[in-house]
Amino acid sequence: LDPVKLAARGLAVADVEAALRRENLELPAGRIESVDREFSVRLERSYATAADFGALVVARGAGEGDVVRLADVARVEEGSSERRTWFRGNGEAMVGLGLVKQSTANTLAVARLARAEGEKVKAFLPAGTTLHQSYDSSIFIDGAIDEVWSTLGIAIGLVVAVIFLFRGTFRATLVPALTVPISVVAS
Repeated sequence: LDPVKLAARGLAVADVEAALRRENLELPAGRIESVDREFSVRLERSYATAADFGALVVARGAGEGDVVRLADVARVEEGSSERRTWFRGNGEAMVGLGLVKQSTANTLAVARLARAEGEKVKAFLPAGTTLHQSYDSSIFIDGAIDEVWSTLGIAIGLVVAVIFLFRGTFRATLVPALTVPISVVAS
C-alpha cells in the first residue's frame, strides 16, 4: 500500500482491508444431496490474478463512476504470503535449492554431478531465469587436496636437498632420495 496515495483519497489501511474481506469471498452456493453423499456447490471467485485484485473497488466517490481501485493505491503483484520465508540473495528474490549428500557419499563426486545436472537444467529454464551456485563445500576440500599434493612435493624436495647436503654427491644422494619419497608417499 502507498500511504501517500491512500491519504490523498482519504482512505486508511482498514478501508482496503475491509474491501478485500468484503469482495474476496468464497462461499458455498448450495449443496447436492444423495442417499449416500452430500456435495457442496462452490462458485469460482472472480479474483484469481493480480490484475483481478488490482481492479477491486476499494471505495466509491460522490460522483457517478468515481471509484478507487486497489491498483490506484497499492502495488498489486503475485508473491509469497509469508515474507519471512522468502529466499533472497544480493537483495533479489530467488528460489533456493540445497543438496545434502549422504554420509557415505564423496563430496567431490556429488558436487561434480550437481554441477553437471545444473548445466542440463539451464536449457529448460524460462527466459530471463538464471541458475547460480551460491555455496559449494567441495571447493574447500578440493583446495585442501591440492595443498596436500603441493606440501608433499615440497617435502620430497627438501628431503632430497638435505640428503644431498650431507652426502655431497648426486650419486650418493640417489638411492636414499628415491627410498625416502616412496616411504613418505606410502605412509
